[in-house]
Amino acid sequence: MNRTRLLSWAMTFAAVLILASWAGASTQAESQKLTTAPQVTPEQQKQLDQLAQLEQQLAKDRAAVREAIAQYGVDSDQADAAQEQLFRDRTEDRKLRRSLRAAGVPVPAPQSIGPGPMRQAGRGGRGMRGSRGMCQCPCPCAQM
Repeated sequence: MNRTRLLSWAMTFAAVLILASWAGASTQAESQKLTTAPQVTPEQQKQLDQLAQLEQQLAKDRAAVREAIAQYGVDSDQADAAQEQLFRDRTEDRKLRRSLRAAGVPVPAPQSIGPGPMRQAGRGGRGMRGSRGMCQCPCPCAQM
């Protein structure tokens, strides 16, 4: 009986020590985050402003792609040009984000993440290849 009680007290004491050290470490980490906020240089601020402008441009590019597809169709030169512009701006956005993160600058999350114009969420959406029986055209796969 005495041995069981001693073991119980030892385990309780160990658990309290572990929790106390964990709580102390987390508060210390939070205080270090607050005191060591990275200083943003004027060049980095310029890049952050450029990143915000790119976010707006990406929204316009996505709208242009949707409009070109609606007006001219998916296999048109206008839709291809709009998609290429979207790709270029998206690539530039990613490069800026990576360089700022590498410099230790906190970068805001992208504002407009979602499925592209050709991808739809869900089973059997547009752009899903190999989905049996989901085709809307009058081809043999529609009868499967």
